[in-house]
Amino acid sequence: MAQSRAGTYLLLIEAKQPTTVTVCRLGIMSVVAGYYVYVGSAMAGLEPRLARHLRKKKVMHWHIDYLLAVTELAEIWAHRGVERLECQWARLLCEEMQQPMSGFGASDCRCATHLFYAPERPRFEWFRILQPEGDLVRLTAPEWLSGLPAPTNR
Repeated sequence: MAQSRAGTYLLLIEAKQPTTVTVCRLGIMSVVAGYYVYVGSAMAGLEPRLARHLRKKKVMHWHIDYLLAVTELAEIWAHRGVERLECQWARLLCEEMQQPMSGFGASDCRCATHLFYAPERPRFEWFRILQPEGDLVRLTAPEWLSGLPAPTNR
């Protein structure tokens, strides 16, 4: 069986001060101080996608690229596997967190958004509800990707 390099992830992003950013065709987003959680998936490869999000210099392509240009990535929470969990996680977060911009990161699905906001830093333990089996890992600076589990045979 081939190893899965796919996965689903959450980016915990800190906005230290208010600003605005133009997000592609979505328009101008008011970024308020606090924490944003972005839900994403990488079915073709988790490491390359996360490495791209970590780079400061890149061609702006996804909605999240514009937000990351004016904020700081605080943590990454990742799950390795071929299951498509992105929309399931987004639906759960819709029930618990504010939704700062409709359509953000959700242009290829029916979700309202894949971006969420909290004025206080969300606790990692709370996000365990997304993956109760315990295979959601927390990645922090400076060794961002070294804590990522090896590819699985799932």
